Amino acid sequence: MIYSQISITNPWFKETINEFHTYYCKEEKITQHTCYCFQVSRYRSKLLGYSIDISWRGKDHAGFDIEFTLLGLVVNFHIHDTRHWNYATNNWYTKEETTGKQYG
Repeated sequence: MIYSQISITNPWFKETINEFHTYYCKEEKITQHTCYCFQVSRYRSKLLGYSIDISWRGKDHAGFDIEFTLLGLVVNFHIHDTRHWNYATNNWYTKEETTGKQYG
């Protein structure tokens, strides 16, 4: 697992009801258990930043996530597994385990 983040927040930002707005979002299935998402948004509390998260196993919706922020404009690309992680067995929940049950 690799995770890195740097961000500079807006010191004059006051939280409002419309602090976050999505301009574009496209999400599609790649394989049986993998999807991608490309999103462009505005998040007024951030001025500048980047983050990268690479974790292919060991958590819910593991995958590759990269995000760049410039003056509140956020561009995010995410490839993730659609399954949930079973911490007791250290593997993905099976379809039989998830049908009709809560994750946990």
